[in-house]
Amino acid sequence: MLEGTLTVKAGEQRFKLAAGAAAVVPMGVAHTLRVDSEAARVLVLSTPAGLERMVRDGSVPAITPTLPPNEPPQPSPEQLEGIFHAMARSTSARL
Repeated sequence: MLEGTLTVKAGEQRFKLAAGAAAVVPMGVAHTLRVDSEAARVLVLSTPAGLERMVRDGSVPAITPTLPPNEPPQPSPEQLEGIFHAMARSTSARL
């Protein structure tokens, strides 16, 4: 964590991170991050490479150079499932 605070849920564990803290979530463990402060800056490192493709494929391009709307468009559950399966196939092929 560079700035701010987050709540991390990894598997069944839940913990808070503040500036200066770090966390490791093993590959294959479902996890979520919630920003608890007004804003947060986080440095994320992912190995093996490939997570960036999933983030890109599940993202919605910005239409204007402003903050997103309160309810931004999101991929459907079916689209997310396809993205996750593609990432799993890609990761398995590299190992």
